[in-house]
Amino acid sequence: MSAMREAPDPSPLLAVNGLVAAYGKAEVLHGVTFHVGRGEFVSILGRNGAGKSTTVCALSGLLPKRAGSVHFAGADVTLSSPRALVRAGLIQVLQGHRVFPSLTVEDNLTVAAAAAGQRATRSHLADIYGVFSEIADKRHQPAAGLSGGQQQILAVAQGMIAQPRLLILDEPSLGLAPIVVDRILSVMAQLRRQGVAILLIEQLFDKALAHSDRCYLMETGRMVHEATSPELVGNDVLHRAFLGGHVA
Repeated sequence: MSAMREAPDPSPLLAVNGLVAAYGKAEVLHGVTFHVGRGEFVSILGRNGAGKSTTVCALSGLLPKRAGSVHFAGADVTLSSPRALVRAGLIQVLQGHRVFPSLTVEDNLTVAAAAAGQRATRSHLADIYGVFSEIADKRHQPAAGLSGGQQQILAVAQGMIAQPRLLILDEPSLGLAPIVVDRILSVMAQLRRQGVAILLIEQLFDKALAHSDRCYLMETGRMVHEATSPELVGNDVLHRAFLGGHVA
């Protein structure tokens, strides 16, 4: 008799419901709801100022929530600290080149792993360097000496070496050459195939659609449309969202 196998967990890895957040008195998010499945690649698309970055900063505890809930891996993490979320496997790569400039490239990776309760083994480091040769050649140099694009690659590598269950990338294309953006997104797609869930925040919708399973369109602090990536390719809704007007 063959051994019984557990059924896969049908619940989403990340579930955000009715999220409200503000900067001071100015409410920016107005009841944002979305989810990311286990091992799924999801993108949130929208024009500049739509509330995309605010959404992920609120869900990850970097911005206080006024209302709503966040569940991660079946647990209510609405009030959890950013540190607790990182240790639970929810890793966010912030917009811009957020690295430790005085530390070497390798020390940046080691610190990122330790912050998530992980250990940057020789094998893990070799995997990172094998993907991103730009930082492999500079592993013993201070991060301050890297170009802006290399610093962004290092920030992505920090997220990867933390061994995330969900990796959030906030505008990874910022300041990067298109060929480097394509390589980063290809690496994310490979992580997804290995079971890591990816949440991508991006304005370059063509690149996001090429790798995502599903997309949400965001406008003025609200999710206004959800569809699979194939459904959005060439869809009039997408063009209205990015080229003017409002999505019904």
